[in-house]
Amino acid sequence: MSRDRFFSILKFLRFSSPENVKKDDPKTRIEEYLDVLRERSQTVMKPGKHIDIDEALIMWCGRLGFRQYIKTKRARFGVEAFVLCPSDEEWQGYSWNFHLYYGKDTYMIEDPNASRLSVSERIVVFLMKDLLNSGRHVITDNWYTSLRLADYLETQRTLLTGVVRSGRGPPKEVQEMKLDKKQSVFARKGNALVVKWMDKKDICVLTTKYTANIVEHKKTYFGNKTVFFNRPLHFEKYNQKMGSVDLADQLLEPYHYDRKSLAWFKKIGIHFLFRIALNAFIAYRNASRGTTEFLQFLEILCKELLTEHNLGAAALAEVYANQKVHGPRLQQPSSNIHHFVKWEEQKKQKRCRVCHPV
Repeated sequence: MSRDRFFSILKFLRFSSPENVKKDDPKTRIEEYLDVLRERSQTVMKPGKHIDIDEALIMWCGRLGFRQYIKTKRARFGVEAFVLCPSDEEWQGYSWNFHLYYGKDTYMIEDPNASRLSVSERIVVFLMKDLLNSGRHVITDNWYTSLRLADYLETQRTLLTGVVRSGRGPPKEVQEMKLDKKQSVFARKGNALVVKWMDKKDICVLTTKYTANIVEHKKTYFGNKTVFFNRPLHFEKYNQKMGSVDLADQLLEPYHYDRKSLAWFKKIGIHFLFRIALNAFIAYRNASRGTTEFLQFLEILCKELLTEHNLGAAALAEVYANQKVHGPRLQQPSSNIHHFVKWEEQKKQKRCRVCHPV
């Protein structure tokens, strides 16, 4: 494909029907497309017992009403997307559910008992709405985790584990307690357990799944120096199960698609196109148990899609299959798809191969 042809396609690329687009509602430009992707992703598999919820930031530095600033992210400015991924080892990085953040009123829940939840707490419930009351376990970071969220999820037969901030769960006595390095303290209220552990700094974890327990941890430093120390079980489990969303971002980073564009919805649409391709790669890897890398999978995927949606190429492939041709290439059969002939096959003006046969 030539550069001009690519730019022509990109110029008119849209992700929703023109009749459904409303100028005062930016969601209408992308949500129709995202609904299809979510449906396909959720059809392939059902998440296991452990679920990871985190946010991803799609870089965008232009003007946009719901653009966010997150200083801890590499992009810093952009459109925020909340993603739900399975934490099972073989499915880590698979985006099972995802939603863009358009404002604090985006994640409204019909349950009146959830009205007292904050915006960050409602996001967890909103993403989990099809998985509640099934005994699953949610792992979150400190922006979502709170004792209030743990109590609500418990009424929905759902467990919670996550790092928690001061004032969102840990008792005052636990927050003020001074600990030496590698020391820990536990506090329980009902089924909720708060664990405070001193590493380089104080860290608190809130859980409704695990009981108070200590396990031995091994850490190897530079020079093959190995140190053994005791650490609460909850930190071991949290580190094992958390990070599925970050893994997806890491797998997509080497094949970054970012380029300057005057339309924010194009960049978001292409981002989720790559994210769904990653979902397909993870599903393929689990089904085939092969060693194909993501880059190889993308190349194979592109070739198969081009062949599938080009009737001329499909007919040619069938001719090769039937005649078992191994010599010079046959002339490509004509098709109903309009496309330009090669530049060297005509002199001045490009002509359609269907309307003006060579």
